Amino acid sequence: MTVWLGRDVDLLATVLTGLAVARDQPILRTSRTVGVIGDRLRENVPTGPWRAPLFVGHGTADSIVPYRLTREYVPLACAAGATLELRSYEGASHLDVLQPPSGLPHDLVAWTSARLAGEDAPTSC
Repeated sequence: MTVWLGRDVDLLATVLTGLAVARDQPILRTSRTVGVIGDRLRENVPTGPWRAPLFVGHGTADSIVPYRLTREYVPLACAAGATLELRSYEGASHLDVLQPPSGLPHDLVAWTSARLAGEDAPTSC
């Protein structure tokens, strides 16, 4: 069991979080911003600088990662020197952005293809 947890702790955290959300019960008794979990969260905050341009696509009706967080993140990334394009998908939820009619998959492929072709990245900064 310990070996499995060591290799797949992210999977376990995802499953436990999903169960907690489904039952509307928190899985943590303390704030997730302190201790080991808080340290891990801080390690995963993208702060830059970035050498490559960024494409950020987000549904405005996302209830898992609220759209307001992206609206707060973009100016910070721009201030840190990012070349960043933000595309918002009106009314799309967390998973809706991956399905028609959101357009995100098409937009992302087109954006990436243009970068690979050597075209300059547009910016929302």
